[in-house]
Amino acid sequence: SMASLLKPASIPPTLNATVPSKVPGPTIPLVAVPTTSGTGSELTPVSVLTDPDRELKVGVSSVHIVPDFAIVDPELTYTCPATVTAHSGIDAFCHAVESYTARPRAHGPRDPVEQVFLGRNPITDHYALLAVERIARSLPHAVRDGGDKAARADMSYGSMLAGLAFSHAGNAAPHALQYPIGAATHTPHGLGVGLLLPYALDAARDAIGDRLTILAGVCGLDVTDASDAEAADTFLTWLDGLLADIGIPTTLADIGVARADLPRFAEMAAGVTRLIQNHPGPTDTASLTAILEAAWIGDRT
Repeated sequence: SMASLLKPASIPPTLNATVPSKVPGPTIPLVAVPTTSGTGSELTPVSVLTDPDRELKVGVSSVHIVPDFAIVDPELTYTCPATVTAHSGIDAFCHAVESYTARPRAHGPRDPVEQVFLGRNPITDHYALLAVERIARSLPHAVRDGGDKAARADMSYGSMLAGLAFSHAGNAAPHALQYPIGAATHTPHGLGVGLLLPYALDAARDAIGDRLTILAGVCGLDVTDASDAEAADTFLTWLDGLLADIGIPTTLADIGVARADLPRFAEMAAGVTRLIQNHPGPTDTASLTAILEAAWIGDRT
């Protein structure tokens, strides 16, 4: 993360997770050299910090913190441990899928300093699908064998493409929901977003059935004669298998989340407007609580 590279003085004391663009001006020159294939921080306007007083992970998003240069070399990831490879890799996959399924927004003039995320568009779709293809085919191989050069190259490239996609389209509900859950359970970010992804997609499937069909095909699944509903089932079942293959827990209960906390976490996530506004399904607190309830008991029906 770029968080450690930000001078604390540059972060206002009133930073609110719901409001981006609070970095007051340009930082010192920054060259980013990632040693994992996940966050995309080397070319995104986003950094994440933990606020222990509020039990919340706070996303700092600003054009001012986009690195000046990025050097992405797969060789620097060869010694990344399997668990970190899994958690960072599924984070990159989430970046791509959340970007591709993000709620589209009306075209119109934008202030890129004040509005970092703009919703999906044909350019972000292009990067997102390329990222999904690379990561889907290589993440399990990279987790099993860190020295698999082809898989590591795919992951480095896929992570970077996913970063390009979400830098503009933005992330959605899995990321917003993970912030309070990660802070409360002290579990890795990628583990949380990966766990939540199928439940968030399932909750929005009526709005994104056509996109889930395309994602299924990009991941190598045969959905030629399938309806959108059947293809969505095929993709989500495959995603369940991918998550299990790389060691992501199935439910929120598995990572120590108390069921009684779910409405509070949903309410906190609903306040992370820059992310929640991208979720293609309903975003009221009750709907977000329903996603967490499903994820707590492991119900994807």
